[in-house]
Amino acid sequence: MLAYIAGPLFNEKEREFLEDINGVCKAIGISTYLPSQDGGLLSEDNDDKVFQTDIKALNKADVVVASLNGVDVDSGTAFELGYAFAKGKKLFGLHTDFRTFSLTSEVNLMMLKSCVMCHSLQELDTALRKYYKSTEM
Repeated sequence: MLAYIAGPLFNEKEREFLEDINGVCKAIGISTYLPSQDGGLLSEDNDDKVFQTDIKALNKADVVVASLNGVDVDSGTAFELGYAFAKGKKLFGLHTDFRTFSLTSEVNLMMLKSCVMCHSLQELDTALRKYYKSTEM
């Protein structure tokens, strides 16, 4: 099983959180694709390469695990989730932030309805283990 780890990459703490998610997946035995490590960080001269590499990884992935923290989901993460949903991938969203999208929802409705929502790394671990076990032959 391959998990694509999605989320914002704009500062050290965001990248560290994605590495924590990556660690949860690997501890279960799930192979991972972490864009900041496996696809490279974006620069002026490699944007097409990064885009194509990430799309190929999304196509290969069985699941997408995404950090949904913030008042609104990162736009690149939203694209990755939408693309993966359209391809029939299983989606897991991790929202540990106490800020909410609206008075009635923790995240945008499209994320809420398309993802298995988790609110801690431990919840994510439990949900992924359950899913991983259900797909074993």
